[in-house]
Amino acid sequence: MLTSKKSHSDTTTILMPEDHDFIKHETVVNYATAKIFEVSNIESRIAARDFEPTESFAPEVISRIKEGLRQSTRTENDIKRLFLSLPKS
Repeated sequence: MLTSKKSHSDTTTILMPEDHDFIKHETVVNYATAKIFEVSNIESRIAARDFEPTESFAPEVISRIKEGLRQSTRTENDIKRLFLSLPKS
């Protein structure tokens, strides 16, 4: 989840407007809210218009977000373990 940067935010990964058209001001990745979803769940939520996909982040930004998941002290251990077990892409 992306959220506006506040004084209590996890600042492991800060995104700026130049990182994506969707971002209008300093934004952080809220690693504490990371969840694991089945692909089918995401596809059904897109079909139901619960949310709509936007343009992808540039590969460099994705790399920063992924590294932040590893580094953040707020990422749940189960999420970190699963992520670290995935093949590197």
